[in-house]
Amino acid sequence: MKADVSRWTFDPLQGYARVLQQQGRPHVDADWNEQVSILLHRLHLLGRDLIGPFGGPSDYCGFEVTGIDGSPHDFDIGVGRYYVNGVCCENPTATRYSTQPLRVSGPAIETGKYYLVFLDAWESLVTAADDPNLIEPAFGGLDTSLRTRIAWQVRTHEIAPENDADFVHRNWRRFEENWQPPRRGELRARIAPVSEERAQDQSYVAPARRYRGLENQLYRVEVHYGGAGTGGHDGATFKWSRENGSVVLRLAKVQDDVLTLDRLDASGVATLTPGDWLEEVVTGGGHPAAPRGPLMHVVGRGPGRDDVRVERATMTASLDPARRNGTWLRRWDQRALQVNRGGVPLRDGTVVITEGEGLAGWIELEHGVEVQFAPGATYRPGDYWIIPARIADDGRLLWPDDDTGPRGMPPHGAIHGYAPLAIVQFTPIADRKQSCRRQFRMLATTAI
Repeated sequence: MKADVSRWTFDPLQGYARVLQQQGRPHVDADWNEQVSILLHRLHLLGRDLIGPFGGPSDYCGFEVTGIDGSPHDFDIGVGRYYVNGVCCENPTATRYSTQPLRVSGPAIETGKYYLVFLDAWESLVTAADDPNLIEPAFGGLDTSLRTRIAWQVRTHEIAPENDADFVHRNWRRFEENWQPPRRGELRARIAPVSEERAQDQSYVAPARRYRGLENQLYRVEVHYGGAGTGGHDGATFKWSRENGSVVLRLAKVQDDVLTLDRLDASGVATLTPGDWLEEVVTGGGHPAAPRGPLMHVVGRGPGRDDVRVERATMTASLDPARRNGTWLRRWDQRALQVNRGGVPLRDGTVVITEGEGLAGWIELEHGVEVQFAPGATYRPGDYWIIPARIADDGRLLWPDDDTGPRGMPPHGAIHGYAPLAIVQFTPIADRKQSCRRQFRMLATTAI
């Protein structure tokens, strides 16, 4: 979640039941957020233990798939509730596949083929870019807190004609691997050591092995282009932010290669400098794994106080300040490789992932912070890791380690749940062959 927080402290393996505030101690956002996460985790576990991996109440089971006469390659999605891994997904009004709240991008449905229609659910962050009511005018336009919602999307996956609902249920884990690979990457983070060659050079004054930033930061490393970590032209890439990706600015005007931004430099972090990268924020969050495009490169400030110039070749054609609630841009902090000035190889403004083990394959971010990707992963766009960096204790990273050094960690998010809904053949009208939904009887119903 790209929120302006100090760190995420919730770990389900700790088994904590609640957070207790102590008198006379400072209050920090991490404690409040962990308390909420503990309660949600318990509720989701209870829902999964009682219902199973997916299911809906018999009296109000939602997401029924029905065909529509005269509407090829489309279908209705029914009103109601459906639970996925203990998480309640709600569809309050009937909608169609083609006009659902989060539109699907991907291969088009083909006539004559069979498809598994399934539900994809995840927790989505809601910011002021999505809901302007989160901004408090009395505080000068400050967004005091954010929200999350359970987002969902009904999607399709081509299957063989002989596959039935029983086959889908028995092999559901294999189906899930099409959308959430079992090895989505493993990242290590550390403070860069002094090389052996430099250590033996008596004329070299080595910097201390410490986090050398001037402020506490929450670094975010997020996959941009998915795929394998081959380091090639079509391999996976990532972007990073020292502010957890929380710095977003509203676009006020576009004139040639000059962008005018609201409240630029309004606070210590909401600013831009040459070398930064901008990404258009998808209103409503969008699907975390949706295809990404190139980032926009900031090459200068001015001519006005709130103006920045971007490299024309990286401009995004869809920028439109007049859009409902405006267009928002997110800042990313990676730097391109420059002679004698550091940086890393970039593609479309994002860092090329090169995997490694041991002492090989470490990628420097800044201020001594380095990351390493373990070999053999399939990276998914939108997956991310967060790395708290602290200036206390002579500068360090709050990253788990063991006797061998920093531990490899799977992505901290985004976490998805999936549930099969129906098997459909498109003729081209949607012909539902079988429903895959599971229903449970409510303890008290309206039936007498």
